[in-house]
Amino acid sequence: MLDGEMSAVLPPKLENGSCLIWYYRFVQTEAVIAANLLCKIMERMVTNRLVWYLERNKIITPVQCGFRKQRSTSDHLVRLESFVREAFVQRQHAVAVFFDLEKAYERTWKLGIMRDLHDGLHGRLPCFIENFLKNRKFCVRLNLCLSDQFDQEMGVAQGSILSVILFTLKINSIVKTISRGVEYSLYVDDFVICYRSKHIHII
Repeated sequence: MLDGEMSAVLPPKLENGSCLIWYYRFVQTEAVIAANLLCKIMERMVTNRLVWYLERNKIITPVQCGFRKQRSTSDHLVRLESFVREAFVQRQHAVAVFFDLEKAYERTWKLGIMRDLHDGLHGRLPCFIENFLKNRKFCVRLNLCLSDQFDQEMGVAQGSILSVILFTLKINSIVKTISRGVEYSLYVDDFVICYRSKHIHII
């Protein structure tokens, strides 16, 4: 969606015919942005170019398997199984902690995304993405009625293919905080860390 455009959140219809309206909280239903076909095509083109750049320069961590070609959850399952088997063979204790970030897309730091993009990426591509993120407004549409407009101060646009890769770029830095010797895996906003040792108190 281009700078200055507005989106409408369509509330889900309940069985009794009434509607449940969510303004800025996306708790039980995921808000989907109604954008025109031209914007969707443009977002796809920008996404393909950004993915090519990130993959070519190996910016995305190899353990991130979410929405990447020739990668899937099977890669993480095999790595976890191998990790556990090696722990059994070496008579070690193995511990895995799984994280699922709540409202990850809605709480993504926009300025952090732009900082990561401008770190090595120049030209019109980061300018387009900056316009894609800023000055976003949304409202709720119920039949022919529209609610008041609200500013989207945080997060990336729900329903956009570009938002997935932008979130992936931002969460990419989380691997820098992992201590040496700790195994980890990422699938978009799902994160797991694993560690094994013969001494349980070390874990």
